[in-house]
Amino acid sequence: MVDHILEIINNRAIPGLLIIDADYRLLYANREALEITFGNAGLPSVGHSESPPNIPDKILGLCDRLKTMEQTTEPARTNVLGCEMLDATNRGPCSLRVFYLANPAADEKPEHIMVLMERIVEKHEVDFAKAKEAYHLSKREVEILQCICQGLTNKEIAEQKFISEYTVKDHIKSIMKSMGVNSRNEILVALR
Repeated sequence: MVDHILEIINNRAIPGLLIIDADYRLLYANREALEITFGNAGLPSVGHSESPPNIPDKILGLCDRLKTMEQTTEPARTNVLGCEMLDATNRGPCSLRVFYLANPAADEKPEHIMVLMERIVEKHEVDFAKAKEAYHLSKREVEILQCICQGLTNKEIAEQKFISEYTVKDHIKSIMKSMGVNSRNEILVALR
């Protein structure tokens, strides 16, 4: 189970991060945020530039809403606002969340806002008929492959298919050999 969770984490895209001051000047942006916001062509520089890049209206609107919430509700409850969607310039939609950067123990008014931008990836459906043809898999191997894609352990596959764990291991070895891979993770990557 832990391996499956770690695999999901490792396959996630690096989020984009923007840090904006109270006057909506861009203080920091990582490469991912710049790519999401401005695309690959002509990434602007950030920091001491006299004309910082224009921040998309959707992000500015979220920052405005966060500030409005701060004035009308208890500050401790308004530390985060989200989630909105932004149509990234070249990579499809991403989610936006805005947070105040402040010390929660201090009573000082936050002066910076962090924008977290995460790409939204559609779930990829595996074409098992195509995989069967491409890798010359047997019907049973395709069944085992489907179980692997569901994240089942060898024991769970054995119970579901009414076979021994040793037989499951043999099927997986055969699948890996046919696909030219060395691990379950590589199987999943090859099927994308």
